[in-house]
Amino acid sequence: MKVKSDYIIYCDESCPLEYEPVTLFGAISCSYNKKDQIVKDLRNLKNKYFINSRYETKWIKVSKTKLDYYKELIDYFYNNNDIKIRILVAIDKERLNNEKYNGGEYQEWYYKMYYYLLENFIKSDCSYYMLYDEKDKYTTYRMNKVKDIIINKLGKNEHFDLMLLDFMMTPLHGDEVVEEIRKFNKELYILLLTGHKDLAPPLETIKKLDIQGYCEKSDKFDQLLLLIESGIKSIEQMHEIIRINNELEEANEKLEQ
Repeated sequence: MKVKSDYIIYCDESCPLEYEPVTLFGAISCSYNKKDQIVKDLRNLKNKYFINSRYETKWIKVSKTKLDYYKELIDYFYNNNDIKIRILVAIDKERLNNEKYNGGEYQEWYYKMYYYLLENFIKSDCSYYMLYDEKDKYTTYRMNKVKDIIINKLGKNEHFDLMLLDFMMTPLHGDEVVEEIRKFNKELYILLLTGHKDLAPPLETIKKLDIQGYCEKSDKFDQLLLLIESGIKSIEQMHEIIRINNELEEANEKLEQ
């Protein structure tokens, strides 16, 4: 099963407080397998201008002595096709009517802006890992809410972790169906059902198509339930592994900054 996402998104904002008249929201995305090369390029660019690789590039630190560095940095982002950038600028915030539109909460408006920032930034057929600042203990909950709304809008609210599939079917056999599924879904946990032991799929096919198991159709319904329960536990363990690996990736990102 795949652990890493297809893309990684870095989110940040400038002037996010309620009393500030303008707030800027930004997102930068790249494919996960390009991330290390991009980080290496940016460090090399800092070294070229004798800038500490751990120096944080921020607009408040812009100076004439680093002007050439900033120009080349901007060119790098705009000329690199592996990087996608989206920016949302909220102006005239003094006109906000949070009581009428946001349940009386500025934070409700704030996360609505993140929704508008990200809704057209992602594709329905890809998975994403997102990095963002934790403003308070509710940040992760609210960002997950934004994610769920976007997923529902994209029509991905029907997600399946496990499939029971009959091996003997027409016009396609079960292994042929699995072969088609594996072209776009490598993670689905699949159990094949067979009517007779001598009609079970070859072991080579099971390995090749990453079929997690098969069960003979019989009166022993408990055996099938046991396999399903075992499959659910395996899926839960894999989700936990993915969560831990993502947290480790995020921790490593922070250490490298």
